[in-house]
Order: sequence, then structure tokens, then C-alpha cells
Amino acid sequence: MYSDGLLEFTYFDSGFDTQPAVSAATLNNLERLYFHMEDYEKALPLYRRALDIYEKALGSQHPDIAATLSSLVELYRQMGAYEEV
Repeated sequence: MYSDGLLEFTYFDSGFDTQPAVSAATLNNLERLYFHMEDYEKALPLYRRALDIYEKALGSQHPDIAATLSSLVELYRQMGAYEEV
């Protein structure tokens, strides 16, 4: 059920070339869904992708970068991957 949503997002994502912050925010919403489902392996690449998009679109000092990094740290903590933090 949820994997269908990811496939739809892949198609949906391609239309946001001119609005990367919208694409990153949508990725953030999807990664939070996976996080709360405790499907950390699916959430991790989405966090990284959103972070990359935000940094390119908004610059490294934007508050959305800090929020995404904070969520990424929480994901690593839940995974027990303390060396990544």
C-alpha cells in the first residue's frame, strides 16, 4: 500500500524542478510517515534526498536544513546508529 505511494511520488517529484523546496517538503512528509511506521530503511534515503534538495535550493543556513538534520539524528538514534550522529 505505502510502496504505491512512493512510486506515485517518484512520478510526482519530477514536476517540481522549478519548486525544489516543495519537493523536499513532500519528501519530508513521506519520510516522517515511514519513520512513524518504524520502516527506517525506507525513511533514511528520503531524509538524505530532502536534505540535499534543501541545501541546493535554500542554502546551508536555512531553518528547514536544521529541522531535517534534527529529524535525521532522531532516525539514526532510533536505528541505534550512534556513529552516524
